[in-house]
Amino acid sequence: MKQLTKTTGEKDRRQFLTGVLFLGGANILVKIIGLLFKIPMSYYLGDEGMGYFNSAYQIYTWLYMFSTAGLPVAVSILVAEARTRGEVASVRRIERLTVSAFLLLGLSSTALMFFGARPLALMIGTQDARYCIAAIAPTMLFICLSSAMRGYFQGFSEMAPSAVSQVLEALGKLLVGVALAAYAIRRGYALPLVAAYAVAGLAVGEAAGMLYLLLARYLYQKRGRLAVLSPLAGEVAHTSGRTLLSRLLRIALPITLSSLVMGLTGMIDLVIVQRRLQGIGYLPTEATAFYGNYTTLVVPMFNLPPALIYPIATAAVPLLSATLAAGNQHGAKRLMGSVLRVTSLIAMPCALGMAVFSRPILRLFFREDMADTAAPLLSVLAIGTLFLSLLTVSNAILQASGLASRPIFSMLVGGGVKLATSYFLIGTPVVGTLGVPLGTVLCYLAAMLCNLWVLLRRLSFVPSLSFTFFRPFAAACLSVGAALGFYLALGGDGGGRLLILAAIALAALVYVAAVFLTRSVTEEDVLLLPGGKKLAQILYRQKQTA
Repeated sequence: MKQLTKTTGEKDRRQFLTGVLFLGGANILVKIIGLLFKIPMSYYLGDEGMGYFNSAYQIYTWLYMFSTAGLPVAVSILVAEARTRGEVASVRRIERLTVSAFLLLGLSSTALMFFGARPLALMIGTQDARYCIAAIAPTMLFICLSSAMRGYFQGFSEMAPSAVSQVLEALGKLLVGVALAAYAIRRGYALPLVAAYAVAGLAVGEAAGMLYLLLARYLYQKRGRLAVLSPLAGEVAHTSGRTLLSRLLRIALPITLSSLVMGLTGMIDLVIVQRRLQGIGYLPTEATAFYGNYTTLVVPMFNLPPALIYPIATAAVPLLSATLAAGNQHGAKRLMGSVLRVTSLIAMPCALGMAVFSRPILRLFFREDMADTAAPLLSVLAIGTLFLSLLTVSNAILQASGLASRPIFSMLVGGGVKLATSYFLIGTPVVGTLGVPLGTVLCYLAAMLCNLWVLLRRLSFVPSLSFTFFRPFAAACLSVGAALGFYLALGGDGGGRLLILAAIALAALVYVAAVFLTRSVTEEDVLLLPGGKKLAQILYRQKQTA
């Protein structure tokens, strides 16, 4: 039994890394496709049209979190635990309960957005956004069913189907959305209707992702990829459907609530930004244009680094749950430390790099006038990348450790900070639009500190300050400093796109070297990589021969 547990643990740890690589690569690709979508859209629609588009998309995002944030995580936790105990019947019952619950949620969310399009548009002060809200409504049904399948796959540490489905969704949005927007422009439709045509591409993409997941579910089951790992031959004790449903809701509801509060940052911006800007003298169209610029240029760039973090959190939840279910407290704390360390290693250089190079980075993708407007906002918001990333993985750790309700308090604190600071700062003319990113940064900082306090008090877990913060920060400063010196020496903003790309490449090379020079990555981390044994022998030869 002990030998089996050890072998299974090693396999799951490798599946964890493979899952992170799959989801991380997919998320990068999805974000790139998203940028490729927003670049032509920004030309087709301009800041005002993107304001309509993103108003509807923000409501969709919030309802999406309400419908799917908690249940997939809960499913992955329950499936992972049932696999560890060898409860085949429980695994199958969890799947049936999940599909039924998500179908109901999808239909309800779709109806709410479609029939409530007008009142939702009036609530945010942008009446013409109602067309986009109605057009995006069917997407909720498809994404709910997709989330049910993703949670099930993730419980088996199978991340590839989720990764492929996300790419298909993004491609559908890009290809169909751009084509529909071009069609609407040729027909001479008004700007709000053109935006609605563009947003309709989401539904096609989500439908494609859902169909792929259903096909993958059939193929994986047929090939034995979803077999329950049991130390015994045959079926063991199983859990009743009522007990599973109760546990599913107890895990899912706190996660859903914390995600909703976390999503309130975008909803707060949606509700108060345009109104507060009008209060200090902006015309309604000017306020909508600012919101469109901020949500089209600044927010997507800010969300790029966390896209690399979400796979780490997603893959860590079932593995950490299974480790704790096996009673391996020491292994669980090692995993927590590794997750926080890797998160900081990814987020730290991204935050510093975007803050310093915001203008040339934005000019890579968007019109110069739009990029110049957004650059100061991104420089401020970029600092919050580190806080959001650490908040994301600490939420996952707490959820997997049976403390799913704790992030709710952290998110409420962060939401309160966001509401108060944004309302005050945006309404202060000397601060104005900079109050939007400042409020978000302070929100994520407050919530992250609350989570770290809970990790210390409830789990007696103290992350290594050196490995988690100081060493990655030193490596990030070295890399960004080298890139900035190179960029300025060769002409700065006058050097064009090739220069900033070369500076980014230099920063990446310097950072990789600095990470190993500062010993920010442990030998254990390297051993988990493909070909890790040979790489570890080279990098840690002195240690081995000492």
